[in-house]
Amino acid sequence: MRSDGSDEILAHWREAGAWWADEGGTEVVRAVRNGRFVEECRPLPPLVLPSRRAEYEENHREDYVLRERKTRDEKVAAENGELPERYYVERSRERQVTSRPLARRP
Repeated sequence: MRSDGSDEILAHWREAGAWWADEGGTEVVRAVRNGRFVEECRPLPPLVLPSRRAEYEENHREDYVLRERKTRDEKVAAENGELPERYYVERSRERQVTSRPLARRP
């Protein structure tokens, strides 16, 4: 406590709510009051005016892999025989195509 009798503020911050859902944030204050630690949370209004958009619907029809495939993972899985049979068939075709000698021009 300060000599003038006011609270000693230890921390003061604001947290954003789910702004995409038009939720407001929260203001948090940590202080020492009468020798005790106190944390006060106060709701804040939304950052923007409420939107008039339609309710969000999740659509997973166009999901894609976020993690890129690692070549090392594929090589290790291939050596251990953990990949589908078509992988080995495709790789053998690629080897046949690339192993042909180039034709000489006359």
